[in-house]
Amino acid sequence: MIVDGAPSSDSAPVACTVSASLGAATLAGQQASYGNDMATPPAPAYYGLAGALNADATPDLLSIELYKFMGGAFAAGFPTSSTTIQLTGAETAYDSCAACALIVADYAQGAMPQVYLANAGSMTLTSVSTTSMAGSLSNVTFRHVDIADQTYATTDNADGCTSTLTSVSFTAVPMAPMAPMRVAPNGTHADRQTWQLTLRK
Repeated sequence: MIVDGAPSSDSAPVACTVSASLGAATLAGQQASYGNDMATPPAPAYYGLAGALNADATPDLLSIELYKFMGGAFAAGFPTSSTTIQLTGAETAYDSCAACALIVADYAQGAMPQVYLANAGSMTLTSVSTTSMAGSLSNVTFRHVDIADQTYATTDNADGCTSTLTSVSFTAVPMAPMAPMRVAPNGTHADRQTWQLTLRK
């Protein structure tokens, strides 16, 4: 029985797809990419890195996405020295984050997976360039979210699932894109969708 939108105590328990505690994690199979848009060539407008958090047949992927055109932490450009970004405020929604940390749950090629987005903790970037993307996450909390197509409007999923990550380091040499991306007519950027599609290949 549902009262005012809240499940009763005899409701079936929620089965969350990501472990509630990931502890100190190690990423496997890390890959990174970068790209630019036609508004800001030739300097990269985004960087993305992904790696597996476990060895499951359909692993949970950690995705680190950096977007210069979103302003915020990168309003003056990507950092040229070590910098730490708090994953709060604008960084907790996919339609506003410049430094985005996500978990793609039970990743499978071509699938539309569940997504957990960071809403607490910090991201330290030690290198952001076309030859190296490296850094770490510390004491990050993720929650299951729903992200709207096109607008990327972000809302917390009703299941209330969360996951905590004590620490993880990431490093990879970014692969160059095949061609620069265009700015979408509505003012958002095609780059964000391109990185999503890269994950789904």
